[in-house]
Amino acid sequence: MNETYIKQQVLKKLRKKYPTAWIKKICDRFTKGTPDIICCINGLFIAVELKTLNGVIKPIQTHEIRLINEAGGKAFVARSVSEVLKEVEEYVGKC
Repeated sequence: MNETYIKQQVLKKLRKKYPTAWIKKICDRFTKGTPDIICCINGLFIAVELKTLNGVIKPIQTHEIRLINEAGGKAFVARSVSEVLKEVEEYVGKC
C-alpha cells in the first residue's frame, strides 16, 4: 500500500465521518515539512503526516509536528487509515 492510496482513503473516511469539518491535503513543493493532511474538526486543529510501513520521517517533518503540538493542535504520524481514524476519534472525543 503506497502513501497516495492511504491519503485518498483517509480523506474519504474523514470527510464521511465529519461532513462539516474543514479537511485539506497538502502536496506541493512550497510546503516542505507540513503534514500531508490538515483539518479542523469541531474547532480542533489536527495534522497528519502519512507514511507507509517503511516510510522514513524527515527531520523537518518531526520539527513541524512538534511545533503544531506545542501550539495546542494535534499532529502525529500515521501508517494506516485505521491509525488515523483512531487518533482523530480519541482526540475529538476528549475535547
